[in-house]
Amino acid sequence: MDDNIIGYGVAAEKRALELFHGMVERGLKKSWFCQASVNFGSNPEVLKWAAKSGCKMVFLGLEAVDDNELAAMNKNLNIKLEYGKAFKNIHKAGIAVLGAFIIGTNLDTEKTIIGKADYILHNPVDVIQVTTLTPLPGTELFQQMKKDGQLLYSNFPADWIHFDMTELTFKPDQISPVSFERINELQQRRLLSLSVLIRKFFGTLIRTGKLETALWALNSNFVYRKAFLCNRKHNFGKSKVRSPGRSAQPSR
Repeated sequence: MDDNIIGYGVAAEKRALELFHGMVERGLKKSWFCQASVNFGSNPEVLKWAAKSGCKMVFLGLEAVDDNELAAMNKNLNIKLEYGKAFKNIHKAGIAVLGAFIIGTNLDTEKTIIGKADYILHNPVDVIQVTTLTPLPGTELFQQMKKDGQLLYSNFPADWIHFDMTELTFKPDQISPVSFERINELQQRRLLSLSVLIRKFFGTLIRTGKLETALWALNSNFVYRKAFLCNRKHNFGKSKVRSPGRSAQPSR
């Protein structure tokens, strides 16, 4: 998996175009999806050939809609580029947008988390992925939170069970872990309801004009819905709210 198929700069964009041209010239006829930055939606030529070569969906790490949050995540490119314009260009090429968002940052409150869900519901995001900010060991974020005493789990390898991108593993500045879990549960249920997924399907179909693209998006949304429901079942009865610095043993 290429983490950003379009890359940054002219040379990387040229490489992507050559790849797409080569796939068409060789008659590969593969349906595929990719990960990219928001600049994927900036060049109509890239989008045209990505679609011709079989691209049905692109994963965009949107993360947030607030510039302050994006700056804190070092997502400076996202600040410069307009999401709506990128979505429109991508859809025009017949490609679906998988929008990935992160909740639980130190700037998040109940209000901002609800605001992200509102944005997803009322904007042309075809596939919904919402994960919890997770300070993975070895990262700068983990070291900073450890220094600040924010970590809820730090006994490895036993505590790896909690680092699955769905569970809160630290204490955010603006919201308590208990409040976060409650609001996260409510918004995930809201976003992944059957009525929303069906509405998203028809929205994708109308925006792209491609039934196969809309089915790709629908299937992906059902995968995320299933993962959410399975995760809830797996975590049922497991205590997830702890004081900073305390470790937990794996659930049996």
